[in-house]
Amino acid sequence: MKVTSFDVFDTLLTRVTGQPSAIFLFLGRQLAHEGALPCSPEVFARLRSEAEQRAFENAGGLDSHVNLARIYEELGVILGLDASQRQMMMKAELEMERRFLRPLPAMAERLARLRATGQRVVFTSDMYLSAQTILEWLVAHDLATPDDTCYVSSEYGASKVSGALFDLLVQREGVAPKEVLHIGNNARADFRGAKMAGLRAELVTDGNLNRYEDALSAFTYATDGLASLLAGASRLTRLAVPVANAHQRALRDVSAGVAAPLLVGFTLWVLSEAQRLGLRRLYFAARDGQLVLELAKRLAPKLGLDIDLCYLYSSRQAWCLPAITADEQRLLQRMFSTYELKSLEVLSVEGILHRVNLRPEEIAARLGALQLHPDDWQRNLTVAERLAVQKALFNDPLINALIVERAAEARALMLTYLQQEGMLDGTPFALVDLGTGGTLHSALEIVLATVGVAPLTSFYLGFTNEPTSHTGTLLPYFFAHHTGMGFPHVMGLVQIVEMICTADHGTVLGFQHDGERVVPNLQAQFNTAAYAWGYAFVRETICHFAEVLELSPDLVNVRVDLRPPSIEVIRHFWRSPTHEEAFAWGAFPFDDGWGKEVFFSSLARPYQWSDLPRIIRTGHMAHPRHNWQRGSLLLTRSRGLRNLLRALLTFHDTIKSSRTKRGLRLLRRWVQRLIRIPQGIMPVEHPRS
Repeated sequence: MKVTSFDVFDTLLTRVTGQPSAIFLFLGRQLAHEGALPCSPEVFARLRSEAEQRAFENAGGLDSHVNLARIYEELGVILGLDASQRQMMMKAELEMERRFLRPLPAMAERLARLRATGQRVVFTSDMYLSAQTILEWLVAHDLATPDDTCYVSSEYGASKVSGALFDLLVQREGVAPKEVLHIGNNARADFRGAKMAGLRAELVTDGNLNRYEDALSAFTYATDGLASLLAGASRLTRLAVPVANAHQRALRDVSAGVAAPLLVGFTLWVLSEAQRLGLRRLYFAARDGQLVLELAKRLAPKLGLDIDLCYLYSSRQAWCLPAITADEQRLLQRMFSTYELKSLEVLSVEGILHRVNLRPEEIAARLGALQLHPDDWQRNLTVAERLAVQKALFNDPLINALIVERAAEARALMLTYLQQEGMLDGTPFALVDLGTGGTLHSALEIVLATVGVAPLTSFYLGFTNEPTSHTGTLLPYFFAHHTGMGFPHVMGLVQIVEMICTADHGTVLGFQHDGERVVPNLQAQFNTAAYAWGYAFVRETICHFAEVLELSPDLVNVRVDLRPPSIEVIRHFWRSPTHEEAFAWGAFPFDDGWGKEVFFSSLARPYQWSDLPRIIRTGHMAHPRHNWQRGSLLLTRSRGLRNLLRALLTFHDTIKSSRTKRGLRLLRRWVQRLIRIPQGIMPVEHPRS
């Protein structure tokens, strides 16, 4: 090959935004700040895009000499701009384009390898900018030399789309068409256009937006451009983080396109609210808060915030026990919920009592009355036995007195730990927790009240129930079920957060002395299962997203609502995963259990024909533990079972929105006919997915 031609934009250089036109919105914000706009930034951005389209239409199409000056002449007619104003705006646009450009690492390496072999390299672009400007940007990113050749449609009145610009390239380079390889990202211009001109062509689409980035970009105007910057950061992260296999590719793309926008949106909200409330310190509660803390450390400097960011070891077990007194028993009920007792796969007498720092031998007589003898203390209990032990914990005076005693000991340790971490020094602070029950807030509030520290402010992902709290301020991000506010029905939200916000250590069981310090007593020092799955890679990807995200205070409004775009990408992932995503994310190992009795369950697992009786009996397609139905469908090997369940799930989703009794009856009859079971077997209650 005598000549290799490279497209420029989204092949060698890309922008920190999603769609290129998003730059016009930030340009409008800058011009408005300088008092140079007769309209709003959003109106300017739309008019700028329309002026470009109209300039090409009026000039006869893409094969025309439309340059930036011609576009601003069209814009000037609408906005009443004189020549000096147009010149000032064009200069500002070029500067912002230059500021927002980033190289594609893999393509930069490929270009460098070609040059090292002595290959002739040229650049070919359908663009309204000058070849000199584009070449200067390429030189600035070490992608070109000042002596390189750049063929630009606006200077020749010929486009790649029509093939005319390629004809001109061949003529000027003095080579045959088949001696030129053109590499680009646009199927119409770079591939079909080059083929039409007789060139060899290679389509490289890594720089194009993927489905998550497209979904984020759709919220550009609704978020003052910030969603477009999220899309751009996702693309830059994909391009910068290499993968070794399909598993890593699925982890990277979902981390960059779904997880990172979700967590960054939450973190920006927390930081903005902390600034508004005059807080000087934020404590990120373990384990969910570990990754969010890392994001906050990267984002706060970009916002110009000077605030202490601290990690706080916590868990329900470690904090709820210290909050129990003879007069305050509410959190004892929260520690031993009936639902959890029934649903856990493994739970022994020792496991139950460990949560309140009791040993079975201390209450052997009470356990014997429940027909639980020493040989029974370590075996897995039946549901009835679990509930019997629960009742004893709540109602037996002797057991309750022992719990109150152990709670006082745990409270003293916890207060020493909190003092050690600076929580009692008078600095205005808040707790950050990605849970949805408010339990940690309630426990911490009760413990702090014993030393006169109140009220407490806490930031939460959302609230599934009304928090049991005396005072304080609880601020939910996504939803609050007890008030009916926010976005309460985001399928997959909690599961995704639990996966991406695990930590590098096990559950905090309590606290203990280590010399002069108080340290956490961890169920495991290292989260082996999650890291074997690939969590370190996920965490690296999300942190890289925060590092490349453009958040210049002079251009970006971080107080906009990022929940709708976050919800949209979650919906894409949860309801329409790819096979790669189902296999990779469906294998995430959730750790369940109490104390040291830990077992693991995956997010998704294939359906078996043996699951049908349970689905028919209960009306639930979900497995008893963490279940991702769409992912499980893709993992199901039997095509017949997969198609049956997919149709059932689709039909269920269709009629579920109507919430009509007639729709539910139709669903029952349809399933009965489909799998040929007798009438009367299907349950009457509403099926849940």
